[in-house]
Order: sequence, then C-alpha cells, then structure tokens
Amino acid sequence: MSFAFMKGFVLALVNFDECWRLLLLGIIQGITEFLPISSTAHIKVISVILGWGDPGVAVSAFIQIGSVIAVITYFWGDLLDVLAGISKIVIQRKFRDSKKQLSMSIVVGTMPIIFVGVLVKLFWSGYETSPLRSLPSIAFVSIVMAFFLAIAEKFGSRTKTEANIKISDGFQIGLAQALAIFPGVSRSGITITAALLQGWERDSAARFCFLLGIPAITLS
Repeated sequence: MSFAFMKGFVLALVNFDECWRLLLLGIIQGITEFLPISSTAHIKVISVILGWGDPGVAVSAFIQIGSVIAVITYFWGDLLDVLAGISKIVIQRKFRDSKKQLSMSIVVGTMPIIFVGVLVKLFWSGYETSPLRSLPSIAFVSIVMAFFLAIAEKFGSRTKTEANIKISDGFQIGLAQALAIFPGVSRSGITITAALLQGWERDSAARFCFLLGIPAITLS
C-alpha cells in the first residue's frame, strides 16, 4: 500500500507540474493571439528558453481553444450576422448586400488555410521537426513579418470597410492567412497586414481578420 501511495504521489506531482506549464503556455497564448505576433512561435520559444523543449504542434493548437472562445464571446453579435448571411445565401441565392458579402468572404477566405493544412498533414510527415520550426527560422520570419506590417501601416489607404467588402478581398486575405501554417508567421498579423495593404481601415481590418480566424483556429 505504501508503494502504491508513493507512486500515486509522484504521479500527482508530475501532473501538477505539467498543469502549471500548460497554464503558463495558455496565458502566453491568450496574450499573443490578439497581437500581430505569432502565438505559436512564442509558445515554442518560451518553452525552449525555460528548458521544457518544444511543446509540439498538437499542444499549441489545442491551447488555442481558449482564444476561440474569447473571440466568439466578443464577436457574438457579428457572428450571428455572418451566420444569418450564410443562411440567406443558401435559401435566397443572393449575394449582393454587405452582410452576405461578409459571410461569403469568410467562407471563401477559410478555404486556403484548410487546403494548405491538409497538404501539410498528408504530405509533410516531418513538419514538427522541420528546420522551419527552429528558433533561428522563427526569429527571421518574425522580423520579416514586422517589416511587412510596418509597410502596410505606412502605405495603406485606410478607405475600405466591411460595408464595401468583396468576396475576392476575403480570398486574398485568406491566402495570406494560409502562411500562418509556418511558425513565426502570426495569423492575425499576416491577415491584418494583407487587409491594410488592400486599403482597409484599421478597425474593419482587425474585426474581419478575427472573424476569419474563428474557423481556422477551430479547425486546427
């Protein structure tokens, strides 16, 4: 009985330590998800710095569930409009008003990252140990991303809003979002950058990009 007790006590300590690690990673995820910096990259970098090693793709993806819940809660009203727009498109076969255009833009914009994600899953068996997930690669990509965001911020015209969105806008931003498969590329950062380069206002760009991220993060 004493051996069983000691074994259970040791396992409890191990699990307790693991829970605290995951809690810290969850906090990092929660902070970085809503900034134009890569949450996945920060989770890995901080884990490595603290001597925990790479938490892995699965852990990084699962932790993002908290971010999904937060975004859904905050944009609940917008999501209802999007779902209503999709249902009207299916029933009425009309695409013209802004809400329907927004809904279709999100649907179409989600397709590229699904396509790329499936390709990586099926044909890139060494993705988790790829050099692209190394710290030097993550650092280089993060610097490049910051450079492009600075260009978009400086030269974007900031005249476009959700009221005049086109489905092609959503697809182009979706193509940019697909690059978030690679560590160091922030999903919110790359999509906001693409939207600003298209001439979107900051508020509209951020709102659309977070709405676009809900299906992408959930599917991951």
